[in-house]
Amino acid sequence: MIGSCLMIALEGPQLLKKEREFIVKNHIAGVTLFQRNIKSYKQISQLNKEIKSLTKPSPLIAIDMEGGVVNRLSHLKEAGDWPSAESLSHYPSQKVFLTAKKQACQLKSLGIDLNFAPVVDLPLVKSSILKTRTFGTEPSAILRTARPFLKGLAKGGVIPCLKHFPGHGGVQEDSHKTLPVDKRSLKGLKPQLDIFKRLFISDFTCIMTAHIEFSKIEKQPATFSKLLLTQVLRKRLGFEGLIVSDDIDMKALKSFHPGESFFLALKAGCDMVITCQNLESPLKIIDYFERQSQRKKEIRKELNRAFKRVGQLKERLNSKTH
Repeated sequence: MIGSCLMIALEGPQLLKKEREFIVKNHIAGVTLFQRNIKSYKQISQLNKEIKSLTKPSPLIAIDMEGGVVNRLSHLKEAGDWPSAESLSHYPSQKVFLTAKKQACQLKSLGIDLNFAPVVDLPLVKSSILKTRTFGTEPSAILRTARPFLKGLAKGGVIPCLKHFPGHGGVQEDSHKTLPVDKRSLKGLKPQLDIFKRLFISDFTCIMTAHIEFSKIEKQPATFSKLLLTQVLRKRLGFEGLIVSDDIDMKALKSFHPGESFFLALKAGCDMVITCQNLESPLKIIDYFERQSQRKKEIRKELNRAFKRVGQLKERLNSKTH
């Protein structure tokens, strides 16, 4: 059941024998794609078809397609350019909806199920990572553009993913490089939390966690915080969709073994854990729980919960597709 809550990355544009065997043996929940995996429309369509044929239910295929600087298809001429969140914020709502729906149709035609977008962080400081990736600097502006964007993706049959909970906009640092520390209290996070709550359009939505320590709340990354993910996101805000970790290979979590990161994320409330920068991490996670069976027993309840929620999302995806 560990693999059933794990999303991994692939080495290149073809599925290697060892990757195929690992996905099948461990019933891997999904695969996220990068430019190194994508050479052409035909190639990526064939790769995704092969991945989906490996298990039943099929692994989810995910991608980061925010538009602007975050576009994994930007090197393909036939893919075209997609506007950044900042650019979309100047569009009327109907045009935002149609743009997102068109984007979803493109992704769906390639066999992609889940888009790690949109970014709905409320920028309060000059961030080294957000830049043109946000819809504005006011909650009303973010909501005005994020709503039709989410609805457009969902209408096109692609699962949207709000990020980064509970908010990346209060820190300058990049969590790919270090663990940022945000000194806001829960009360100080209220404007950002309200944005998330008002964007729960359906249970066909994911939320991605932020690898940020909110030091006045807990002395650990939000991805490992049961208070933030279970008490606040689930119980207080009422979110019923899938909670996905950001990539646990990011340097924000470098002091943790990948198996420990998986354990802590599941304990906190994550349903699916992403590992995509270090291709050895999935192996280390499986080995970690084989060697420390007691740790697996400690999260059996959480594994059952996560397994069920991932399965339900796949069912909803299939119902929308058909």
